[in-house]
Amino acid sequence: MQVTEKQVATPTGHPASTPYAPPFTCGSPTNGPAPPQAEDFETLLTVIAQTTQVISHLDAFRELAISKADASGPAADRRKIGIAAAMPPSRLYRILDRHGRPRKRDYATYDDKTQRMLSSLVKGHVIEGRYRDQPFEGSYVSQYADEDGTAWLLLTDHTTHDQIVVPVTAVSSYH
Repeated sequence: MQVTEKQVATPTGHPASTPYAPPFTCGSPTNGPAPPQAEDFETLLTVIAQTTQVISHLDAFRELAISKADASGPAADRRKIGIAAAMPPSRLYRILDRHGRPRKRDYATYDDKTQRMLSSLVKGHVIEGRYRDQPFEGSYVSQYADEDGTAWLLLTDHTTHDQIVVPVTAVSSYH
């Protein structure tokens, strides 16, 4: 029996539908035939475990996409990222914090090159420079700004594996 499109229409405001994604539908013919029905307990446990693993991988993929969208530039609209991800701002900011993205992105006091660097950093970027007459090389962890607007970077030093804090003005290169 074929299911007509009218019968599988999504109720308004379905949580899986956003302005950036097509309306959520389920079942045949839109998404293909339904999976075979499992009836015994062990098979159902296997289906649950496999589904959980797929969902976990999709969540990780979505987090990376969110972080990359935020790092795409200072004009990246976090409100639109939250809408596309169908999540409230508090959850979006927790994800951005986990990926080392700054909560506040105010870099107006720096030149264009430094502003681009600050807005594009994500965890793991290698940052090199010189601070207090000592060279440093480390992996980016996070950043913050003082009340006066000075941006500081938290890095994991590549030689000692300790965390170090350096001002953004001490950075000579990053990749």
